[in-house]
Amino acid sequence: MHSKDRHLSMQPEKGRSKARPTTEHSQSPNDFRLVFERAVQQSIDGIAMCELDGTTLFVNQAWARMHGYEADAVLGMNISEFHTQHQLEADVLPHLLELDIRGWNEGEIGHVRADGSEFFSWMTTTVMQDDDGKPIGYVAVCRDLTERIAAQRALRETEARYRTVFEQTAQGIVVAEIESMHFIYSNPAFCRMYGYTPAEVTKIGVEDAHPPERLAEVLEEFRAQASGEKNLARAIPCLRSDGSVFYADVNTAAVIIDGRQCNLGFFTDVT
Repeated sequence: MHSKDRHLSMQPEKGRSKARPTTEHSQSPNDFRLVFERAVQQSIDGIAMCELDGTTLFVNQAWARMHGYEADAVLGMNISEFHTQHQLEADVLPHLLELDIRGWNEGEIGHVRADGSEFFSWMTTTVMQDDDGKPIGYVAVCRDLTERIAAQRALRETEARYRTVFEQTAQGIVVAEIESMHFIYSNPAFCRMYGYTPAEVTKIGVEDAHPPERLAEVLEEFRAQASGEKNLARAIPCLRSDGSVFYADVNTAAVIIDGRQCNLGFFTDVT
């Protein structure tokens, strides 16, 4: 952590109007202090104050709880004890370097609990100053990201499972924008059915994927599926890139992708 001879500065805000009492009776300083203490202790975010050398002066219940300590046991510990050596080098020191420049900084920081388990938080750190503007310590406010990271991991795993199904299923799958009737996405099976590469599929649409002489009836089926009148069209003639024709049952579902109304089509070759 920083030594006590570090000199940091942060310009005070200018032009802020003074708060006015909302009642005829002003609250005493003790009342304000009590309200402040309650607000800090009841905050869902962990709050810690330390000297310039990292010695802990105060932590609220949330900070102690997220690190696995009783609040009283934390006082006097060095703030570096809430991080592993790797976290200090990878997260904390770069965070403090930016703090030196701006007087405050925020970012994702790794922490270690009393039992040795690790977690990440979003931490905002500010330099405390005395009345003369001299740095005297730091205030850190952090929010535990464990649940958010777990949710993101679960989402990635779910996406990976659906991606596996999308890419490995024998059915051809394509997403067509309803308004333009252009193809947006396709899976490998659809590309094999039609003889196109994935990039080539995104350059064509419904009108290119069926024989011209049967296009009118295909478009009628497409519109009926887009409006929800039906979801299965049987033995639809499909035009491959080499000009040959195959027939497919096409099952669709209306979906919204990137804000666009689309048909999600599942093609089963019934030739």
